[in-house]
Amino acid sequence: MTTFRPAAEPGGSAEQSPPRLIIVGVDDSAEAEAAAKWAVQEADLRKDDVLLVHAYEVPLLPSSGRVAAIAQGRQERQALLDRVASTLAVPPRMHLDRRIEVDSAESLLPRLSEKAELTVLGQDHRALSGHMPLGHTASTVASMSRHPVVAVPRGWTAPAGDRRPIAVAIDGLHSSSSTLGFAFTEASFRHAPVLVVHSAPLSELTVGEQGTRLNLAEIMAGWKADYPDIDVETFLLAGPPRDTVASVSADAQLLVVGVPYRGREFTRWIRSVARAVLERATCPVAVVPQQHPRSATAD
Repeated sequence: MTTFRPAAEPGGSAEQSPPRLIIVGVDDSAEAEAAAKWAVQEADLRKDDVLLVHAYEVPLLPSSGRVAAIAQGRQERQALLDRVASTLAVPPRMHLDRRIEVDSAESLLPRLSEKAELTVLGQDHRALSGHMPLGHTASTVASMSRHPVVAVPRGWTAPAGDRRPIAVAIDGLHSSSSTLGFAFTEASFRHAPVLVVHSAPLSELTVGEQGTRLNLAEIMAGWKADYPDIDVETFLLAGPPRDTVASVSADAQLLVVGVPYRGREFTRWIRSVARAVLERATCPVAVVPQQHPRSATAD
């Protein structure tokens, strides 16, 4: 089974292992503030540290003017990160750090994500979604990162003792080990049930519902055995996955989807379920890359 919590090497000590890290992309939006709060709560569950990251770009200027623009920009961005940090309830054991770079967020965050357990961002603003060929920051970073990326909607707050499920979308054809591993890990942290979602056109479900349920039961058997204390429910949705999967976010505390294998064909991301869910979900969405081209989830 897939795990998303690295352990120390056999015989090693905790001090020898690098600190686990959750990266938060921060700008001046309400979505980014919600993302930072979600990331701190998640880091507390995982016993991780948090790094607030802001990238900013400087126009082409003569060298003297550019140096001044970089310095002024850094000062302004430092104030932004300080303000966001002041809104966070950081546990005493957690280390909260800040990083500011002259770069684009779409370039910097995927690079930094290589050393992070999670990268967390605010959900792309709905009013702007779809206007750019490659999407906006959360969509672009999710399409490029080789580690899970979570997008958090504006104003998101989870009630204390939230018992809503961790929802996870699978296609019913593949093992979906990456997405299911992430979903069960989150459910274990949160003592929450898991809702397994499969969506297909009505014609397919009408003809093959029994076969679909058998396939899903076979995929889930091992996970139920490994996590006997987690309640699991399967939910079938009738309709194209791009149009239906996001609907379960209304009753979930987290929705987990897979990202298509990162190959040369970027159009797979453009038409993927993950990208559609990022634009429409009303709860945080975790986009989890599959580990092998044929091993993971609905795309």
